Amino acid sequence: MGAPPSVHSPNIAPAALRDERRGRFGFLLLGVLLSATAVAAAGTIGIVGLVAPHAARALVGRQHTRVIPVAVLLGAVLVRTADLVGRTVIAPAQLGAGLMTAVIGTPYFLHLLVRSRRQLLPEPAEGRVRRAQPRRTRPSRMPQP
Repeated sequence: MGAPPSVHSPNIAPAALRDERRGRFGFLLLGVLLSATAVAAAGTIGIVGLVAPHAARALVGRQHTRVIPVAVLLGAVLVRTADLVGRTVIAPAQLGAGLMTAVIGTPYFLHLLVRSRRQLLPEPAEGRVRRAQPRRTRPSRMPQP
């Protein structure tokens, strides 16, 4: 059984591409809305659930039997440290633990983003990015007349 003839039509590809782009955008929008809802409900302290596993994986590797306990401990240490710093920075007043975790977590996530972007970018092709360098010639060992 072959595909219906309409699938082989040359006009179907642009429509399918538009639908795919629209679908990707829809999922991106859904993810942003769900994340915003979670932050609005739980506060910015939810960043601990994102920072701790990444940091644990960087420390102990990818084995889940090691990552999960270390992530739990790192999360607890991060929240406790954020709370302690938030209470002592401006002593009579207090800063929220969520604010302090965001101050710690945001630079770490920017670091992860830059590092992952570098890994995802393809290697430059020889002919496109590099400009042709003039060929260097070695000095001749033969005496000049």
